This record gives sequence, structure tokens and C-alpha cells, in this order.
Amino acid sequence: MLLNGSIVDARRGRFAGVHWTAAVLAAAQSRPHDLLVAASCHSRSELAHAAKLEIDFAVVGPVQPTPTHPGAPTLGWDGFATCIESTRVPVYAIGGLTPHDLAIAIDHGAHGIALRRSAWPANGVA
Repeated sequence: MLLNGSIVDARRGRFAGVHWTAAVLAAAQSRPHDLLVAASCHSRSELAHAAKLEIDFAVVGPVQPTPTHPGAPTLGWDGFATCIESTRVPVYAIGGLTPHDLAIAIDHGAHGIALRRSAWPANGVA
């Protein structure tokens, strides 16, 4: 399990790794090698920095509009594909997706999708 938080807290809680926000990723000069490291990326430059640090995987988005980031610019599927083109970092699409988006995500170069709201049956997604 990864902690969406600090390296110190991930180690203290005996998590397998840590998930960095784009801001934490931007400030990072290196990655811990005793933990898995994931990061949120929104652009080719952020993804290039993630690759330079040799993080384990990235989530890239938002691909579609999402209630957790109202008004945020979205990549769309073509923008997503352009953003991840030629990266060596495994990438998962995120943002406004449902399980039904898995095939299109893979068709656009994703390793898979990351879900929040639509992953839980209480949200009415079957």
C-alpha cells in the first residue's frame, strides 16, 4: 500500500511506498530507494522529471472533468497520449474515469486506469 503523504510518514507507517503530488515531485532531487514511489503528473515536463528520478509509476491527468478538481483543464485522450509519448515510466490514466474507460486508456498508451469515485458501488457505477 502507498501513502499519499511524506516519506517519513510512509516509513513510520511501514507502507510499501509513497505517492507524491506534482508539487512534491517538482521539488524532489532524488527518490528514496527503500520505498516504491508514485507521482501525479499533468504535463510532459512533470513526467520527464519523474523519469529522471526513476519513480516506479505515475498517474497522469485529469483526462476528463472530475468533481474533485472542478474547472481544472483536462487532457482528453489525445492530450493524454501526447503527454505520455516516449516515456519509460509506467503510466496510469486518472481523472473522471470509470471501469469502462480501461480499453480506451490502454489504446492511448496507458498501463491502466486509476479510479477514485467510480470504483465504489455506492457511486452507482456498475
